[in-house]
Amino acid sequence: MTNTLDRTRQEIDRLLTDSTVLHAVVGAGDLAVAKLRQTHSELSARTDNFDPKIIREQARATLFARVGTMPQDIKAAPQQVRALPEKAEAVIGDAVVKSFSAYGDLAGRGRTLVERVRKQPETADVREQAQTIMDLSEPPAGAPTKAAAKSRPATTKKAASARRTTTAARKSFEAGADKVGEQPAEPPQVSPDN
Repeated sequence: MTNTLDRTRQEIDRLLTDSTVLHAVVGAGDLAVAKLRQTHSELSARTDNFDPKIIREQARATLFARVGTMPQDIKAAPQQVRALPEKAEAVIGDAVVKSFSAYGDLAGRGRTLVERVRKQPETADVREQAQTIMDLSEPPAGAPTKAAAKSRPATTKKAASARRTTTAARKSFEAGADKVGEQPAEPPQVSPDN
């Protein structure tokens, strides 16, 4: 059992130190938490400065500007449609490059976070507690092992056979004594060890 636990601990340590995927996931989580904190502070600042009249005026100005450029946008639409495949290819290529770069950045961020957590005193405390629990859960030195547990059925069968033999010998002895007409003083004791 101890060997299995040691192998499991080694596998977990290897996973935590060598796994780029794990580091990328941890980095993504860390980035998400950082973005949520940033968004919360930005929303707080925006709600403090919120004025519906200003927002309405900005929306009205944007709408009038778009309506004024619609004739030119309609004339340019066929050219834009012809250029779409090239733009799409460029966008996809750029997205692939950015995703590989982001994956590497997230893995680096996660690796840094994992190393920082592993060095914290609380982590060492948890390791010590886990080791104490593991030490307490190990069987005592004289406790039966799995091999002993497997041999129990054979031992039980031998004991049952010895009891049957002892019972048969006692009955035979008593039957022989009845034929002679004497009561036996004491039937012989047969130990199961014989």
